[in-house]
Amino acid sequence: MPSYAPAFNRILDDLAKRQLRLDFQFGTASNIYEPLRSIGAGAFGIVAEAKVSNTYKSDGENVAIKKIGHASSTPTLARRTLREVRVLRYIRHPNIVVLKDVFRTSGSLGMNVFMVMELMEGSLHNVIHGAEEPLEWDLIAHLLHQILRGLRVC
Repeated sequence: MPSYAPAFNRILDDLAKRQLRLDFQFGTASNIYEPLRSIGAGAFGIVAEAKVSNTYKSDGENVAIKKIGHASSTPTLARRTLREVRVLRYIRHPNIVVLKDVFRTSGSLGMNVFMVMELMEGSLHNVIHGAEEPLEWDLIAHLLHQILRGLRVC
């Protein structure tokens, strides 16, 4: 009996790449950033890993780009987006990601805001849920300490 798994996986990969291109249409910034893969999604945005063009303030590094879709659709969302950009623009702390760039595009329901940040290796979610055994208390205390250090400066 033939296996359809490889063909099915290719179709899923192709669909994921198409969705990534649709979600991350950068407008005039598309000659600077090239989306590579989806990293995650939350209540207020989606995040992708992207490569920075060698010709733009970079040596071809990879970054994380958070898209806040329809950021101007409601006054509350517009204020929340502006507050996040302002806070990240001025804070420099080892426990908070660095905001490198901000740009916007027009969307069907208002402005899309893209926040370019340093790319972190791994995630807290993977540390917590990726362990085969429960985390040791020393590691939990260390992680909580790092989180609280970052929150203290906000």
